[in-house]
Amino acid sequence: MTAMAVVLLSMFLLATNTNAVNCAADGTVVTTGEGRRSIRTTIARIRAGVSSRGENATSVHAKVRDATARLVRYLNSSKMVTNLETTGISLSPVMNYSVSVPEVMGYSGANSVSFEVSVSSAGAILDGAVVAGATRILGVEFKATPRVAAQARDNAVEHAVARARAEARAAARAAGRPIGNITSILINDQYHEEPIQANFLQVDGNPLTNDAASTTVLPKELVIRARVTVTFNIV
Repeated sequence: MTAMAVVLLSMFLLATNTNAVNCAADGTVVTTGEGRRSIRTTIARIRAGVSSRGENATSVHAKVRDATARLVRYLNSSKMVTNLETTGISLSPVMNYSVSVPEVMGYSGANSVSFEVSVSSAGAILDGAVVAGATRILGVEFKATPRVAAQARDNAVEHAVARARAEARAAARAAGRPIGNITSILINDQYHEEPIQANFLQVDGNPLTNDAASTTVLPKELVIRARVTVTFNIV
């Protein structure tokens, strides 16, 4: 590349987006591109649990333990539930700080589990979990299958490289030179899951009846973004 071409290309870069396109002294142009794909989610990851309060730590612990066992038995009995695991166990005193010397008023205990189920079955499973003894629904996150997510990631990377190539071609054209081969690609991709930001749901002694309509669970799209940095030769 001639010195004049380098000067022209540098002037073009300063007049456009210097964060997206950079010219190197070795006759290369470095560009960035971003690709984005949105895909349908079909898997719900749910966190649910039980909690109790009472005057005695032993009785609170026993009540939470027994309710958790009923919940786990129900979830294990469902062929639709997978990846069931414990996510939290707690037992702590409830303090009264309104007096000069803080005193123990009682005890609070809670256990929680997480599991995965198809989105189409999530509402019915949630209702069944409450009937089985769950008193808290702690949140829902949505996922795509690994195959669908991997395909979307590949598509996002391809789109990002195409965007980077278009930036490089425009920059080189301003200097009157065509771009050559790619010499390097750096991929910095991000996999975005968008969980429902729900408050805690506390169920107080009114379990759902079996003939009630299932809880409505509406999935969000999963956004997959890929960002690449690509270096091209200028011929």
